[in-house]
Amino acid sequence: MIQIHLAKKFAVFLIVAVFLSACTLQKQGSAIITEDQLRTGTDSLSVNFLNSMPPAKIFSADKDFPDSGLFEVGFNIENKGAADIISGVLALSLETGYVNDIKSKWKSSDERFNERSADNSVTFQLTGKTTENPLGDKIIFSKILQAKIPDSDKESQTRKSTIIATACYDYKTRKTASVCIDPMPFSEKIGPRPCEVKEMTFESQGAPLAVTKISPTMVSTGGRTTAEFLIYIKNKGNGQIIPSNKILAACEPTGGDKNFWNTINQEDFKIQFSTGESSFKCGPFPLKLSKDQEDFIRCIYQGAITGNQPYSTTLNLEFNYGYTFSVSKDITIERPPKIAP
Repeated sequence: MIQIHLAKKFAVFLIVAVFLSACTLQKQGSAIITEDQLRTGTDSLSVNFLNSMPPAKIFSADKDFPDSGLFEVGFNIENKGAADIISGVLALSLETGYVNDIKSKWKSSDERFNERSADNSVTFQLTGKTTENPLGDKIIFSKILQAKIPDSDKESQTRKSTIIATACYDYKTRKTASVCIDPMPFSEKIGPRPCEVKEMTFESQGAPLAVTKISPTMVSTGGRTTAEFLIYIKNKGNGQIIPSNKILAACEPTGGDKNFWNTINQEDFKIQFSTGESSFKCGPFPLKLSKDQEDFIRCIYQGAITGNQPYSTTLNLEFNYGYTFSVSKDITIERPPKIAP
């Protein structure tokens, strides 16, 4: 009976979430959202505990009543950024002996992930903001756990315990910038010029990792002109960056080898001109980017720059990385009152 009640509670949350999402889309009316508008802000994944899931206080399980101590933990997960999440993981960390995973299957609002896993973690995918869906996708997960003050803890009548949920997922930052290329940077400048080689600053691109500045320089050596770009990036989100091939490891109970946290490797960065030319030499790697920390890459174009006049072209940057953060909630476990004989 308890598990049926918890399932009904989850269904109510799902109906309310769908209704609110529909209302929000209606309020937006017919306003046209552009790609540039989508690629703003530093949000990506948002994870929040559902109301009263878990409840603030729970009676401890009693060995004479197998269904006692059961409660449901639930999460509302939203992709508020401009990139799709293909390999998302949500993992629970529980205080062993006090909050126990009874291996119930995860319930989900998305049939693709409903009742697919009974582990302490669950995988998911979420589309980011698009012109058709400027809010991004959302999903709800819930799982039944059991609270219990173990027999070894005979002194405690109540016990505070913390439930931690850690999200690990792939994300992407893209930046397109118009840059000026001057084939003859040191020649005498006569009359108006089509463009000017200058530094550009930016705020965000709809992802926690932000390209904040591109500083171009034209360099002439041995009669050959080339372009050099200093690209500054910053972790503006509320979590930590991880290499794209370490997403699952970051959500392991031990968190994996912490040496790779807050780094971006060379294979996770792409740079090219709009013509498709990607002959650049970039470094140094790995980049170091803990929260609010800025680092830079120096990229030198290896191709030939010809012509007599400056011209504008488009520089395309792409960072592929993993991201992780945790949310937590405290619960109080109480021993049930004893019934006098």
